[in-house]
Amino acid sequence: MENSIEYVKNLMKEREYRKALTILENTLLKCDKDLESIPLSNGKKSILKSENLNGIPIQWRLLRAELLIMNDDYNEAMNVADLMLIRNSKNSEANSLKTKLLYITGKSNIKNTIGHLREALKYYEKNENAKLLIEKIPELDEKRKYINENFFKKELYEETIQKYDELIEEYMEINLTECIECTNKAIRILKNIVFTNGEPESINEYQNCKQDSLFVELFRKRSECYMNSKKYHEAADDYEILIKLDKNFNNYGTSNNNIYKNKLSNAKSNNESERMEKSEKYNNER
Repeated sequence: MENSIEYVKNLMKEREYRKALTILENTLLKCDKDLESIPLSNGKKSILKSENLNGIPIQWRLLRAELLIMNDDYNEAMNVADLMLIRNSKNSEANSLKTKLLYITGKSNIKNTIGHLREALKYYEKNENAKLLIEKIPELDEKRKYINENFFKKELYEETIQKYDELIEEYMEINLTECIECTNKAIRILKNIVFTNGEPESINEYQNCKQDSLFVELFRKRSECYMNSKKYHEAADDYEILIKLDKNFNNYGTSNNNIYKNKLSNAKSNNESERMEKSEKYNNER
């Protein structure tokens, strides 16, 4: 078991996040014979239910949560944190995990994020992950502002892309995925580089440019961020583009195109449900 965990951590260093998650979860299945796997569907990457992992050591559950984050499954990672906090609201690592997720999904600003991380440290002063985030999040945000002021606003787009690549590398080193703002900026920059007026005349233009694979990655990342932030209308717009752009298959032989169609349907359904809920609330308040 310990050898498998070390192997998973090495895969994380190599950024083989999907493989690392698969190996970790298969290891947990072997470790606990009562666990049952669930079939993958709609682009899900986890074969385990977090609710069934109470018998698994906390550190392994936290490791799984980090891998879920790096595989863009923020909802399930948040589920891990919430389940741990239900059992112990003062669990330092679960608190810092939840705080990080709120920051990643744009639901917490830097000031609040740092405040909550400091609270987590009060519960366990040796929480090294919280200490690292307290140090790095403001530092990386200052770098982001510097890039914006000194490159993007001066329309130095190629230099901006390069600087953002370097910044994203630093985010990835501490298992922080890019926030919506960073991804938005990267898409805007790439559009300015590729398209004459900074915007394609139609979705088809994305397919015909040399940077189509980069657009796929950026729109994929942003669409997941939008869904996790409950910005369903914006997510649906991105899925429309991805359906046109991404014709590849995943490791399980499933068409990415079909996955995005399912996600588009979910986004539209969630958007309609939210619209009706707001309408009902408005009518009740009148």
